[in-house]
Amino acid sequence: MSILRALSTHYNDGEGLADSCLSICGALFDQTLQVETWFPASRRETDLAFVRNAFPRFVMPYVFRLPEPNERLRKAVEKAFLRALRPEDIAYLWVGVSLETYQRVKDRGNIIVSQRSNCHRLYAKRLLDQEYARIGWPGTCGITEEDAIKEQKKMDHVDFVYSMSRFVTESLLASGVPRTKILPTSSGWDPGRMNGEDRLLEKDEGITVLFVGNLSVRKGIHLLLEAWKRASIKGRLVLAGEVPSDVAEQLAEPLARPDVICLGYRRPIGAVYRSADVFVCGSLEEGGPKVTYEAMGCGLPVIVSPMGAGPARNGMDGFVIDPHDIEGWADALKRLATDVELRQRMGTEARIRADEFTWKKVGSRRREMLLAAINAQRSTVAASKDSAVIAPQMTAGGFS
Repeated sequence: MSILRALSTHYNDGEGLADSCLSICGALFDQTLQVETWFPASRRETDLAFVRNAFPRFVMPYVFRLPEPNERLRKAVEKAFLRALRPEDIAYLWVGVSLETYQRVKDRGNIIVSQRSNCHRLYAKRLLDQEYARIGWPGTCGITEEDAIKEQKKMDHVDFVYSMSRFVTESLLASGVPRTKILPTSSGWDPGRMNGEDRLLEKDEGITVLFVGNLSVRKGIHLLLEAWKRASIKGRLVLAGEVPSDVAEQLAEPLARPDVICLGYRRPIGAVYRSADVFVCGSLEEGGPKVTYEAMGCGLPVIVSPMGAGPARNGMDGFVIDPHDIEGWADALKRLATDVELRQRMGTEARIRADEFTWKKVGSRRREMLLAAINAQRSTVAASKDSAVIAPQMTAGGFS
């Protein structure tokens, strides 16, 4: 049986990246692949059988009082992971793992698998810097040249990288990552997280349109607010996520509209989805946001950008529209606001479609793909060694 040891440098609180890591690693586990997942520490209810922690829970309050706690956590879990790693193990390195650990694992000869939920940072930086320049906002996307260079070096070390969408694949190829390293996959969702019947918000006289995520330029929040304004429909736009300071400053007026509701970060998320009629995600750079899968799983028709679409199909589960096509977004909002039958039909299609992307099904496909790729790689290496052994030897007088 193969052993896959995963490494995440983020505290396991069961949300965000930690939830995705737990969900994927749990789904990868079966009789052909044993999985062990390392975190700095875990909240009690997320401390599952396959989870390993660098720190016990009781020391975490003390760690967070120290200078640079996140850096201390990263170093500690990377050291613990390297101590546990065996020569035959597959190393599954998540976002945040240092370049030094990539190098050390590579030097040991382990197979390295990485995960790219979003586009290659070189690609993302170029795209988002262009958007900041277009809208004239001060500041940048936050991705530095150093970040992009480190990303490139990590990709040089990996044997395989899971790519969450065709856009991620295109960004990897454009940045020089060989196609043979790329394992095309998708995000997924956990139906269990959506359980319940409660609603966070009472029903509104008009339509309730929901956005879930960080209210950032990267997520196209400035474009969504303009499309909402132009649609001029009866209802409310509900924004569930943190508001960065630059967005709060630059978009103060549209965010203050009476038909725009800023909820902030909310959990449990199922009650938020159940409060909505339509889900929107106009990401400018992303690999396939989990929130789109969750919204579709809750039976919501979607209006999404190509980068934010996930599994959504234009005209079936909703509308997939260029995020800069403001009129197109406004028209789609009007259609779904006024056509109840269309909304219901697309919501039903969305729910059926999402069922093919539960973490259990996605994990099964990922496991089969990874093991097949590793076996093919090992067969190629073995064949090369055999060829080297039986190849004729050149001597001064020719072949012997």
